[in-house]
Amino acid sequence: MARTNQASGGALSGDLSGIRLDGAAAEPEVLTQIIISNALFPSRRALMPLLDGRSLARLNACARAFGKRDETGRSFCENVARERVLPLMRAHLGGVRSIGGNAERLNQNFLTRCYEYLAQEGELLFPPEGRTTPRWPPRWPQRRGFATALHACDAFEAGPAAAWAAASAVLQLAVEAMRTCPPENRPRGDEVRADALRARRDAILARRGLCGVIIYTRTNTPADGAALSALVESQGGSSWAWDRTWDSQAPSRRYRGRATFPSLRRAFEARLLSCELVQQVELALPGSVGESVQRQLEGLDGAF
Repeated sequence: MARTNQASGGALSGDLSGIRLDGAAAEPEVLTQIIISNALFPSRRALMPLLDGRSLARLNACARAFGKRDETGRSFCENVARERVLPLMRAHLGGVRSIGGNAERLNQNFLTRCYEYLAQEGELLFPPEGRTTPRWPPRWPQRRGFATALHACDAFEAGPAAAWAAASAVLQLAVEAMRTCPPENRPRGDEVRADALRARRDAILARRGLCGVIIYTRTNTPADGAALSALVESQGGSSWAWDRTWDSQAPSRRYRGRATFPSLRRAFEARLLSCELVQQVELALPGSVGESVQRQLEGLDGAF
């Protein structure tokens, strides 16, 4: 951006607390214990808080006891996932409901929009931990929406990506609701839009991974380099170096260098323009990701 975030029930071992059944990474004896444990019947609900959405889906697929259907046609795991997702949706949509519009369609529209944001821009904006490129195969492949409540539950537990998609969906739904809402509801609509924008920006700033920052200057003397290196380190950054390939005729952008910060939030909050040597600063994120982040952070109070 250029500018001038021990289960109850004695039958379960404490080793299960917080476990993720992440593919083959789960210890075989732990998975066996879960499947055959007497805690599943009748006190199997004691196990649910220990598992994330993805683990619920895997257990639903591999354990017959959890795959058993009830009178609604849903499995026990599916019902648990629904119990988690529905309150989250209601919390996100409370503001949109207060504007007006078709309340009956909001839940489905919200889920559809969330998936669209995750499958399209979310994969690019929020790569897996420790990587700078999207995962392959994608976590949310192109499709019309969530396959099941288990799928949605997994998505809503996806950290900053989930918060960003939910805020983006709320923003879009709020704009749509304001087109047909009574005039007296429009001030409330403006409040909901502003809240969604702030939530989306907070999610963007919680993006994990290193973030590069490009610093433009008018001069590049050895003394300038030493001063800029000290400035970057004082703000929590590292790896300051001049970009010797940069050639610009613009007086305010004659020279530039690059620094690395441990996170996007740390880079955004760094007070780099406080130094008289610095003429302009921008985030150095790859391609369309940088453009998208810059657009979504516009107008947010920061130190750049």
